[in-house]
Amino acid sequence: MTDFVAYHNPDPSPDGMGYAATEIDTSRGFQVLTRKPLGQIVGSRVWLVTGEGRPRRYSLVYTFVADEISPSEHPDFRFEVSGRSGRRFRRPIPLDSALWLRSLLRVTGNFGLGLQPISDAEVVAGLESVAALDDVRPAF
Repeated sequence: MTDFVAYHNPDPSPDGMGYAATEIDTSRGFQVLTRKPLGQIVGSRVWLVTGEGRPRRYSLVYTFVADEISPSEHPDFRFEVSGRSGRRFRRPIPLDSALWLRSLLRVTGNFGLGLQPISDAEVVAGLESVAALDDVRPAF
C-alpha cells in the first residue's frame, strides 16, 4: 500500500483554510483537498497532519484509505480525495517529539509540496506507531 500525507493549514487565506482540522466533518467519510493532479492514489492510505501556532506544533488528525478522486467544490483546490474506511483520532496526536518528524518535513518540503507520497519506511512506521497510541490515551 502506498502512503500519502496531506497537510491542513488552519490559518486564514491565502495559504490556509481558515478553520481547524478538528472542524472537518467526517460523518460521511474522510477527505483531503489538493491542487495536484493525482494518478494512482485510489487504494492508498492518506494521513492528515495539521500545524498550529508559531512555531508550528504538528499533529496527526486522521487517516483513511482513498476510494475516489473527484473535482473539488472549494475554489482554491482542483480535487477532493475521499474515502469511507478510516480513523479519526479522539484528539489530534502531537508529532513534535517524533524523531522521524524532521524526515517527514524534508520529504514534504515543510508541507509546502501539497499532497505527497511517502516512501520513507521510518516515517510510515512512525505514523503507524503514533496512530496506535490513540488506543491507549485517555479521551478527555
